[in-house]
Amino acid sequence: MVEAIDIILAIASFGPAIGLMYFTLRDYTHPRVEKPFFDDRKVFALLTLGIVIGMIFFFVDTVMRAAIAIESILLIAVAIPLLQNLIKLSVLNWPRFQRRVDTAFYGLAFGSGIASTYAFSQMEYAVRVPGQFGFVSVNALSISIIVMLGVQSVLIQTSTAAMIGVGCTRGEQWAYFANATMYALVYSLLMYGSAFAAKYLGEIMALAIILSAWAVCALSYLRIHRIDYPKLIVDAKRGLKKPKKKTL
Repeated sequence: MVEAIDIILAIASFGPAIGLMYFTLRDYTHPRVEKPFFDDRKVFALLTLGIVIGMIFFFVDTVMRAAIAIESILLIAVAIPLLQNLIKLSVLNWPRFQRRVDTAFYGLAFGSGIASTYAFSQMEYAVRVPGQFGFVSVNALSISIIVMLGVQSVLIQTSTAAMIGVGCTRGEQWAYFANATMYALVYSLLMYGSAFAAKYLGEIMALAIILSAWAVCALSYLRIHRIDYPKLIVDAKRGLKKPKKKTL
């Protein structure tokens, strides 16, 4: 039976994910531009694929947390975002996506799909098993913290996938992968740090860490929205640089 908390968590995950995708992509399609930079059908195809991948991400997270001792939490905090970004890269770096301007926007759609189900699953799990996230019980404060974590996860997952997509468009996959992973790693360390703080230092300390994590989330998205996409469009209109041919 669906409970009120389930509806709240669904809104807190799917709402920001879809809203962020619409807000970001609207500047690059009708009626803002005469010729759209992407195909709507492919946007929704990548969004759907991301929704499935997001559930897989959560399953892998759960297995890794259960298999590794609490003393190895640093290993989990590093391994999970690294693995997630490698999967994003493997999808967005398919030959059919390489060196195409629209791939940059499909990356954001792919990330939005991942973010929606991944964030929802994380929040749902935190509410059902609060002890795993360092919460003593489920109350107004803990739910507020959980929802904030979910929205932050949406920003990070969407932005990092978009960065990787831009890298695949430019033929600079690994450079952009490194940048995306840097944001993801810093956020992951803060997220797991907040769980540690909630368990041993109290929920107020955990809230302070989560509030500081907003800076990482905001910077990752602003980079895509204000720097990467606008610069990509300028370069695309001038003609993207061709990859250098290797010589023997």
